Amino acid sequence: MDVIYLAREDGVIAHIEIDSRDLVPTVMTLGTISTNITTAFTTAYDVFSDVLITGGDSGPGGIWKLIPRKDPQQVSVIPNWSPVVDLVTTDTNPSWRSDSKRKDLSTKRKVSSNSRPKSDRIFCTSGRGPRSSLTELRWGIQARIGLEFDHDQHVRQSWMFPVEAQGERGFYVILSLPHSTDVLHFPADLNNANALSPEACPFDTSSRTISAFQTEQTVIIQVSETSTCLVAPTQSSRHNHGEVCGKSSLLAEHACCTDDIVVISSHGANASQLDVLLVDQMNLTHSTSIDAKGEITCIGLFKASAQTYIIAGSVTEGLPLLTIYSLAGLEISSNVTQPDLVTPGQEGHFHMEAYTSVLAIHDTAEKVILVLGTRSGHLVTILIPGEDIAHYSLSIEQIGISPTNVFPASSLFDGKHAFFACCDNSLSIMTDFSPKGSRFKTKTRIWATDSNEPSMSSPPVHAAFCLEGSLSGYQRHMSLMLLSGTRVLLVDIWPHVGPVPRSILLGGTPMRVIFSQIWKVLVVAHLKDDRPTLSFIDPESGVNVATAANKDKQPSDYISGLGHPGDRIFGLYEWTYVKDGKLFPFIIVTTQHGRLMIVSVTALKPESDDGPTRKLQYWTRYKKKGFAEPIYTVVGDDVGLLFCVGKFRLDSPATTLRVEGTKACVLTAQHSLQVIDLNVESENSDPSIIHSDRVTRFTGHVIEMGDSEEEPGKWPLSVISTAQAGFAGVWIPWSQRHKEFEVVVTGSLPTSIRRFRKGHTRPFWSAVDRQRRYNTLFSTADQADILGVSIDGSLHQFSLIGLDLWRFLRLIQNLAYQDKKICPFVRNSQSLRDSDPGMDLDPELEPQRFREMMHIDGDLLKRCLDMSALEELVLIGDGIDLFCEYLDGIDDGIYTEGFRETGSQGRKKYIELGYEILEYVLTLAI
Repeated sequence: MDVIYLAREDGVIAHIEIDSRDLVPTVMTLGTISTNITTAFTTAYDVFSDVLITGGDSGPGGIWKLIPRKDPQQVSVIPNWSPVVDLVTTDTNPSWRSDSKRKDLSTKRKVSSNSRPKSDRIFCTSGRGPRSSLTELRWGIQARIGLEFDHDQHVRQSWMFPVEAQGERGFYVILSLPHSTDVLHFPADLNNANALSPEACPFDTSSRTISAFQTEQTVIIQVSETSTCLVAPTQSSRHNHGEVCGKSSLLAEHACCTDDIVVISSHGANASQLDVLLVDQMNLTHSTSIDAKGEITCIGLFKASAQTYIIAGSVTEGLPLLTIYSLAGLEISSNVTQPDLVTPGQEGHFHMEAYTSVLAIHDTAEKVILVLGTRSGHLVTILIPGEDIAHYSLSIEQIGISPTNVFPASSLFDGKHAFFACCDNSLSIMTDFSPKGSRFKTKTRIWATDSNEPSMSSPPVHAAFCLEGSLSGYQRHMSLMLLSGTRVLLVDIWPHVGPVPRSILLGGTPMRVIFSQIWKVLVVAHLKDDRPTLSFIDPESGVNVATAANKDKQPSDYISGLGHPGDRIFGLYEWTYVKDGKLFPFIIVTTQHGRLMIVSVTALKPESDDGPTRKLQYWTRYKKKGFAEPIYTVVGDDVGLLFCVGKFRLDSPATTLRVEGTKACVLTAQHSLQVIDLNVESENSDPSIIHSDRVTRFTGHVIEMGDSEEEPGKWPLSVISTAQAGFAGVWIPWSQRHKEFEVVVTGSLPTSIRRFRKGHTRPFWSAVDRQRRYNTLFSTADQADILGVSIDGSLHQFSLIGLDLWRFLRLIQNLAYQDKKICPFVRNSQSLRDSDPGMDLDPELEPQRFREMMHIDGDLLKRCLDMSALEELVLIGDGIDLFCEYLDGIDDGIYTEGFRETGSQGRKKYIELGYEILEYVLTLAI
């Protein structure tokens, strides 16, 4: 008997059995699943039931389990955020120009002025039908929450160790509270946690735990403020610090421990003091007291050349001091560290404060990597290469503005050394240590997700602990215990870096979305029972915080002008009207049926403490009727509105409007960009088109890009996306009336861009020191990045570069076209040469300044970088000579000075510089 599963696009699943003898089919409907099925449908077999795996081009897919006499049960969701029709960021400045509040920051300087504590967030409209959503686009590593519980107090730090007592496996969880410690016992299946009472607990619960460690002999060492506890499976001991050190009392402030050594710091009469304690089975003895320099803020232990050393961070005369001691108390080195200032006048922003935490990563028996966090958000990485402990290389990076705390990884992550850092309420993992720069090159954000609550925002994390083994049992996975205020979360991570979307269900097909600068919410236009309506989504909670009202401000299902069956919202705009020096914010809504509404919003008091922290109400203030054609777009200034109805006085409908003084830049659906002069001389004269494109383009969207405002007329460049998966960059000759645009660049893309947006979306560590390095340019005057989204949900990044850098990158692209490994489907001269060795074909490598050649394919360069292909590419034709020549031309040769004088080593330096440039220009903007 054969069994066939048949799936319809609308989600109906049919089960067909065919008898092998009579070939008679038996058809039975299994039920309907709430997803679109078009691109993927297959079956898998479980021990107890069949499993269906579905996917579509509209909304998320899923994995479903078939249960007898019941509808299919969804097991998990497969993320999918297509189709996308709109994109928005939380950037508060929509223009390519600098924000008026930041006008005092000169755009001439090389370094970026981006010191925002938080990156702008990216949201897009996703899907069609009842499963439609608003999706936040995030990039990094997913941390899947397996267990979560809420403690009654704020937890400062936690540890989780496996234990085995009376033949039963389990875990001890130590929770460090502000003034005490709680200890929980979990069974192996993590169910029914028990809090240990102080009487029955082998740990010190009366004071705060400051360090904990499990030795290779499974002995747990707990260091609290007052004592050190040694806990083995069958015995335990507790040692008072004052008694061990021969003092009347001793209150430890910081501590660190290894298998047989415990070091604690305390505040003495005049300065901080370090005490070295030795562990011998269940005994603890005092070894050495060290008078430390300054006031200790963190301590750590590390081994180098079979010797153990103490590294102490302290503060002296207001400056952070880093000191290395031997266990006998000998001072090995002591240095005050501060980051090098990129430009003068930035001392306040880049000043480094006291160290907060330290950890050691042992690369080899001799080489040690030390990592320290600071109160000012800096990350300090130290490489000790050999026996000479006093001489080490050091790097300082700023990854945030709040205190940075570092936490060790229990093992290699994807075969690489790694550690975790908490800063600005977010958790990141650092990998790819580079001895050349003494730093970890790859920094990746970790996002905690809950499969049962896809709209949940990643919780703020202030501490993390990495377990020795993965609780999931999967190889290459790591289990972490994360702390978020009073919440404790157990999560599982694995080395896959990619999209981590967050989905906020809307219940109807979305059409437009904007970010309200006034109310700090996402205003979404979507359908509800085939009627257009608005939702005001809080970005943090994902909750709709607004309710509709009628003209009397009484609750209503729809505001006046919306809720008409078959109508669609085409335009959304936040307009700030100025009258008598006062600002009046409104939301402007335009529809397919020719309606225009001016919507007012007001804040209400929350009805209860348990509900949303804020509540808004919106209603129609003014409604303009009488139009039979769709109103696609609307824009406003301080005194009025400008909107386009149908294609009145235009060759095709206007989809985007932008006002520049008395000029309007109008993007039309089928006739590219047009500039219209609105300053008419009399009532009898009409606005006229004064600039237009040289060719007719079927367009998608347009955005302006410009490096600086310092040279009027040079910038911006208007980038227009086309319906044929291409784009064009045009320059508008503002000073020459009735002159056509100058087309600067054209290019092809994998898919058509549906919407462009700008935003400061880079992580802090990528944005804080972003410079015009290697002849790169800023994409906007306020150093934002330009993003574009396609209808299939793919996100694209656009950047401006100078001509010298273009020449170098275009050479690599031309070389890559000749390599079958990188471009196997390009019919290049190499493939022709292989097919006919007698042909004499020299590849055309030198870049030509045609507009079609001015676009650099970043995806192709990324393949070259990932494959480390430069060494082979430069062997093609005159590649190495052009490669070195073009590198010499970048920024007047400051990066290659002396390279040609070093003989055979010079070529290696050129190649290394080429990789550095590729890494820099290909850094992701999310």
